Amino acid sequence: MKVYIINEISSSDKDPGIDEFHYTMFHGLAERNGIRSPHFKHYNYGDDPIYPLCLIKNAYNIKKIFMPSVDFTISNEVKTKIQHLPHIKFWQVKFIKLFNYEYDLYGFLKEGYKARCACKITKKMRHNPELEKVIENYYELLTCKHQDIVEGYKNLKHIRIYTGCSCEKYFEDDLSEEMLKDYPILWHYGGHILSEEAFKLMEPYFDWTYFYYNEVEI
Repeated sequence: MKVYIINEISSSDKDPGIDEFHYTMFHGLAERNGIRSPHFKHYNYGDDPIYPLCLIKNAYNIKKIFMPSVDFTISNEVKTKIQHLPHIKFWQVKFIKLFNYEYDLYGFLKEGYKARCACKITKKMRHNPELEKVIENYYELLTCKHQDIVEGYKNLKHIRIYTGCSCEKYFEDDLSEEMLKDYPILWHYGGHILSEEAFKLMEPYFDWTYFYYNEVEI
């Protein structure tokens, strides 16, 4: 059985061309109940959410999946594709600032980009509620934590892989086929764990310039 470990690429990771400007323009900024990520409470599948994920987001060329916090934010189209999978649920996000700022998603090394400060741009831009009428609804994808369910499984295979980013990040833990059938999408500090079925459903919606994955056999 194939399993996929997915991480976002940050400015300190694999691609030196992805700077803070591009990272913020692509993923956006997140807060919950007035507290900015990563310091707010992160909800899991078993929680009853109270406060929605609030986003400051560039609507220009907005993608179906992005990751402004530790969980995926997905469009309604992606939600429809995966909603039959067990042990996941969806919590609609709120756009507290939605704006349109054109930029070259893939022209990382063009002169001038390095001088642009994403924080200054996001503060300067005003919320445009009309943009909410032309984009889909988006949802925070809530999953279970691997650490909360792993002890209930036998026949585990220990996996240790180098994820390939410059900070020498490793994924190391125990997985099994039965686990991934029951929990096809799991949160893990080393990356989101996707079963082969879940990956096939979601893979077309990832922009692999801003995400990367490792494939392992269990």
